[in-house]
Amino acid sequence: MSNHSRSPLPARKVERSCLVCHRRKVRCDKQSPCSQCARGGYSCFYPQAGPPARRVRKTTMTDVASRITELEKTLIAVSREHDVQLRSTASPSTPSQSSAPPTDPEFDDKSQNQEGILFKKGSTSQYFNEVLLSHVIEHEHDVRSVLSTPKSRSSQMPASSPFSVAGILSARCLDEPLTNYLPSKTTAMKLWGAYLEAVDSSSKVLHIPTDEITIFTAIDDPSRASTETLALCFSIYFAGTLALDSADMLGLPKDQFYETLHRFKHGLEQAFALAEFLENPTVVLLQALAIYLVALRVNNTGRGIWTLNGLAIRAAQSIGLHRDGRVLNLSPFEAEIRRRLWWRLLSLDGRAAEDYGLQNISDHNLISGVDLRGVDLPLNIEDTDIYPEIKELPPARPGYTRMTVPLVSIEVARAWSQILNAASPTGAAREVFRKRVVKEAMSKMADILARCNTVLPQQRMAAGVSRFVLRKLDVVSRQRDALNHVSSDNSQTMASEEYFLEAVSILEEADQLWSDELLRPYRWSMHAYRQFQMMLYIVWYLCMCPHSPHSDRALRAVQSHVSQSQKLDDGAPHESKWVVILALQAKATAMVEQAKKMSDLPPNGAPPTPQDADDGMGLVVWNRGADGNGEQDGHVPQGLLDWRTLLQDFQLDPSNLSIV
Repeated sequence: MSNHSRSPLPARKVERSCLVCHRRKVRCDKQSPCSQCARGGYSCFYPQAGPPARRVRKTTMTDVASRITELEKTLIAVSREHDVQLRSTASPSTPSQSSAPPTDPEFDDKSQNQEGILFKKGSTSQYFNEVLLSHVIEHEHDVRSVLSTPKSRSSQMPASSPFSVAGILSARCLDEPLTNYLPSKTTAMKLWGAYLEAVDSSSKVLHIPTDEITIFTAIDDPSRASTETLALCFSIYFAGTLALDSADMLGLPKDQFYETLHRFKHGLEQAFALAEFLENPTVVLLQALAIYLVALRVNNTGRGIWTLNGLAIRAAQSIGLHRDGRVLNLSPFEAEIRRRLWWRLLSLDGRAAEDYGLQNISDHNLISGVDLRGVDLPLNIEDTDIYPEIKELPPARPGYTRMTVPLVSIEVARAWSQILNAASPTGAAREVFRKRVVKEAMSKMADILARCNTVLPQQRMAAGVSRFVLRKLDVVSRQRDALNHVSSDNSQTMASEEYFLEAVSILEEADQLWSDELLRPYRWSMHAYRQFQMMLYIVWYLCMCPHSPHSDRALRAVQSHVSQSQKLDDGAPHESKWVVILALQAKATAMVEQAKKMSDLPPNGAPPTPQDADDGMGLVVWNRGADGNGEQDGHVPQGLLDWRTLLQDFQLDPSNLSIV
């Protein structure tokens, strides 16, 4: 029989094509030889029996994206492990390895191991880990005594206040429709104008050309507006009312002014309840919450604001705001609006250190840009530069825009995140690192600020506030490093006259911005950010060095800032930062006055020596010695200062001092 004659294969069941047909990619009839090989005169062979070899799948774009994502995760994990290793080698409690670089004994980095302080007050507690505040609480007996006072119900901000955060997560109330809480059309247009003039340029989360149509549609016929649109309207009306600066600008007495604010607040709360914000957050609802929180800070600096901001960040993450819209295949316009909102929330959260004594709270990867899948910064552009149908975003403008002030806030928040979280070197290299971070933040905004025309109120506000914030970043970061690397057991060595004078200068600069009549429409935004760090350092320094020749100037600056803040903040005397500052201010004032009296002693009199009493309620004993006019050791001299008396002189009730 010929080699090419066809016969069936009785020994095996042929299930696969012969090698020739497989290579030529033609149909094989699985005979021996097959018809294709017989026709072409090829030798017909079949592969050995066994499982067929799998065909290699083609690589797709999805596969490439998945691999890149895995590589990103690996890089982030390696970076975190590297930071942990650096911190562990820099920690004083970790035995040094032979391969680790030597540390500077005079500049040991203690900032990487800050446990913080937990204060308990009955069933409640509060945690602090900001450097200066923690040191003051730890070493000032007067402050600890006041902070540890159990909370009194009468000391809290009343829930009926229009500035209380209570009620933002209210239950639905179907007794009245939301439209009953809206103002008249005339008032609504006036409040919208106030928002555009004074609020939008410092807290940019809206795109005015498109959102203005939505707002005026709701003003014209609120019954047809969606719940989230009404929530946005209520937040705008609330912020616009506060931006008008005083009740008489609305033609209302103060009680009716507060009643108006309370109506807008209740309308916003009900809009959030009806929209089921916790379960169904949207960009519009988050915009409304961001505007509301910024406005609420003017009259309430309590922990509730920070807590609500954290809730807003969680809600934002649930709808993907923490991922750039470009990566999510969103339109350029939508991606840019989401960037504005996301960074507004993060920059507000970065105020936790100064406002509440908490630092290094925000996710460093989110705010610093370490996360390769994070969100790009918004552009320095005007609203008229973009529109919903735009195919590609324009380049950033070189001069002032309404995004200038928000971008400065973002850069400051990013700089603080790098300073607080990066595993930087110790000693002189630490200061080089700090200077580099601060210089980068300043240089990014320098060209824009140089182009501001300070004759125009809006640009004067942007230039003045931005330079103020950047200067404060430099001063406070230097203060923090100095406090971190000086022995906390010796408060006298931690008190620096250089930082003291800089703090006084910054407070005076803040007062100048407040008193500028051209900036009157923007005072609300300056009032929203108290200079806690500067005031705290000043009064603490005066407690350490009451003989300073600049004491009167410093106390005037502090008192001016305190007076302005107390007029606005309903809960100021009862919040932790205010309790500490007011306590130290009273103590510093008394010690400065006592130091002046001692300086008037005759030349043969012994100089006074301040001594902290070991027990009692904040006692400071001025002992002149056996040869002086005072009493002997162990007795109570006339120079003894009772902390409760000082609080009464300051018109504070020590029994009601607590924190919220």
